[in-house]
Amino acid sequence: MSVLKRTIAWVTLFAGIWGNAGVLWAQKTSPVFQWITRAHIAAIYNDNLVIGTESRTPLPPLDDRYLNYTVDVGFRLALPYSQFLTAMYSYNKEDEQQVTFLRRVDQVFYGEWWGQLGRFLRYQVVARYQSFDFVELSELNFNQFSLKGYTVWQIPNGMQIHLDVSREQKRFVRPSDNVTGYSLVDASENRLNMRWRKWVTRHWRIDFRLLVGAITYAPTKSVFLNNLSGLSPVQQRKDKRLIFHPRIGRLLWNDALYLSSGIQVEQNHSNSDYYDFSGVQVTGDVAWSLATHHFLAVEGAYGVYRYPRRRFDSRYRNTKEDFRLSFSVTYQWEITAYLELELNYQLLQNNSNDSINYNPFTTLTYSTFQQNMFKATVHVDLGRFLFNAD
Repeated sequence: MSVLKRTIAWVTLFAGIWGNAGVLWAQKTSPVFQWITRAHIAAIYNDNLVIGTESRTPLPPLDDRYLNYTVDVGFRLALPYSQFLTAMYSYNKEDEQQVTFLRRVDQVFYGEWWGQLGRFLRYQVVARYQSFDFVELSELNFNQFSLKGYTVWQIPNGMQIHLDVSREQKRFVRPSDNVTGYSLVDASENRLNMRWRKWVTRHWRIDFRLLVGAITYAPTKSVFLNNLSGLSPVQQRKDKRLIFHPRIGRLLWNDALYLSSGIQVEQNHSNSDYYDFSGVQVTGDVAWSLATHHFLAVEGAYGVYRYPRRRFDSRYRNTKEDFRLSFSVTYQWEITAYLELELNYQLLQNNSNDSINYNPFTTLTYSTFQQNMFKATVHVDLGRFLFNAD
């Protein structure tokens, strides 16, 4: 089966590349049909892979170095009445070097239909199916499907309203009974995301985001997870999530620099005491066009997350409290019309009171960690590169 998948991927790739030869010339006079043929190569270093794994003991950092190769092939078709249809296939291979060598192959089938009514309304429907195949760890293989509806209302007074509704399903090919995190359990999620933006003046903008979601995890026979969650092997874990994030921003330096800051309030109500929490973060963002074809983005957040029903040590009545810092820097350089370089650094740090007086016999959770990630990616538009399209 894997040989067949690789054959389909390579045939689709070359069909897309050489299809540009006959299509790109026609695009100069007729933009009705357009091939999409892109390649992405990324080198990544991650100094702590254990994040997301529940633990009762301090876990030693496990670093990871890997190369990621992705090829996108598809087309975009213009339809009557300002509507467009996009279909795309992506083949991704990731070679990881941890304690041992690991290889992962992802395939994505992506479809998008969007259109516009006048100047004030744009709508979009996106369907995405993705398969994850771990060559050496087949028990981790899973498929993921998502469907999303999206609208943007552009009001003449400088106001924008974004609204999207989505559903996502995640299914493991061979569910395991020995997992150490709910990220390895079948799940389905429904989300409603609304964003309201308005330019109060030419340089000042206010922005409100509201997200409401519900996620259901399948029952698991993992003794480790059931002991943490307090659920039985036949019970589903059900979470309801709410995020409210108001921000204010300002343009500076001839509109080349945009600064924004805000406060994010988050609530997660679960039928498991272990996963019930609330959080408040202060956030900040910087978007800077350094020069022609150069762009820099900086994002940061710091806040506290409280788990009011999770005791972290049998010696105390105290409940868990985390202080979390996240920071990222992204630099993009558009070298040519078909070549782009992207550099990214991310820091995630969590300091928890469950780690202050650690005792291997009485501590129930241990959540202090730090992660640094570096990523360098080269993006190539193969059609423009091979056929010198404008």
